Formats: sequence, structure tokens, C-alpha cells
Amino acid sequence: MKKRLLAVCSLSICMAAFAGCSKEDIMPENAAITEEVSIAEAVTEELTAGATDATTEAATDLTTEVVTEAATETEETSAAKEALCSFMSDPNAYEWHKMFPDEPDYEWNLFMTIELDGDSDPELLATTLDENRVDKGLQPYLIVDYTDNGLVINEMADGTSEAGGATHTLYYVEGKSVIYDIIVCQPYDTPAATTYKIENSKITYDNDGYFEANNDLEYPENIEQGIWHWDGKEVTNEEYDRILNEATYDLSGMAFSGYDFRDKDMIISTLK
Repeated sequence: MKKRLLAVCSLSICMAAFAGCSKEDIMPENAAITEEVSIAEAVTEELTAGATDATTEAATDLTTEVVTEAATETEETSAAKEALCSFMSDPNAYEWHKMFPDEPDYEWNLFMTIELDGDSDPELLATTLDENRVDKGLQPYLIVDYTDNGLVINEMADGTSEAGGATHTLYYVEGKSVIYDIIVCQPYDTPAATTYKIENSKITYDNDGYFEANNDLEYPENIEQGIWHWDGKEVTNEEYDRILNEATYDLSGMAFSGYDFRDKDMIISTLK
């Protein structure tokens, strides 16, 4: 290969010299020029063929990889949908950590598919209007996700408890593994919030913030001179808003309670 490259360089030198020579001077060199042109063409063909082979091989490898990944995703998605359909057929056949120790087996009969963590598999949001709920003011939800180890089931709730201390609204940010609870506390309608993160399909507490009225003063001065808190520290109103907006992607979540839940047969038909 080195000799051939040198031949190509010789060809360039010959062509440069050609410009300053007469017709009689260059005629004896025609044979050498022809030979070096042929060598240069051979080198070009060899390099082109090598590049073509490498490109084809790389394209083939990429195609095989993409097809394999697509097949794997299809198998995983199919298994996830099958598991969720099985859950909807009999939710109380599964076990999870319940909100109340004495919580009965609710009639989980309203469902919706959602996208919490941005993977290729949907999560299932289940709820109930069953009147045997422990606290009828709280609307319970199950967030069900499929993993290689089976279903992971989380229970949460929003609404206003019978004690009436605060009103909760749960939101989730699509594909960001974030759930947050916007809270209005009584008796002064003061704000609070709790954020949750999702790791390995489990929903865990992240941080919280709230507004504390100044108990040394009477209303409305106690509200006007209250203290803002986030993550156990005193913050300003502006800092509270900034942190909350960052944690919730500018409060861009969708409320669980805002969904038009469907019965299991309709959701199962969309998954199959």
C-alpha cells in the first residue's frame, strides 16, 4: 500500500512538471504516466471497496441491533400488558402496603393507563367509589407498574379527610417519575406541598414545604407575617415558589382526579 501511495504522489509531481515542459520533453514519459495513472485508479478502487465493505458491515450490525432491541421491547411490553390485565381481573388477589391497617378489600373497578417514568410500558392507575372506604373523604388510588420481578403496587389518596384538616390534590408529571401533592390547610387556606419520586417503580417521599401562620398574632396579621418552610428550613415566599416549580416542572402535572376513569373491560381491550 505504501508503494502505491508513493506512486500517486509521483503522479502529482509529474503533472506539476508537465505544465512547464514542451511537447518534445514530455513525449518519452507517456508510458510512465499511463502506468502511474493505472496504479492510482487501482488504489482508489481498493480504498472505495474497503470503505463500502466497512459501511455495509456497520449498517448490517446496526440493523441487527435495532431489530433485536425492537423484538425485546415488544416482548417486555406484551408481558407488561398481560400482567396489568391480570391485575384488573382481580386486584385483591395481590398484596401491597395499605394506607390504613384495617383497610378492607375495596372494589377497585375504575382504571386508566398513564405514563409515569418514560419507559415503553404503561402504568395502571386504579381507583374505586366503594363506600366501605375507611375515610370516605379520601379518594384512594393504586399505581401499578410491571417489573421483571412482578407487579409493584403503590397506594396513595387525595381529597379531604373526614377530620377536614387539609385538602389534597395529587398530580403526576408525565414521563418524569414525579408525583406531587398540592395541599390547602385549614383554618386559613394556607398552602403546603409534598413531592414524591419514583425509583424502581416504587413511590417514595422526596420533600415538602408549607406556610406557617404566625401564632403570636391574630388573623389576618398572622397570615401576613407567617413563615415559609421547605425541606425543614425557613425560606422566603419567592424561594418556596421557585423550589416547588423546579421540583414539579412548573406545576405541569396532571391531576389523578381529573381523569375520566373507565371500567376494566374497556382498558383491557385497549391493551390487547
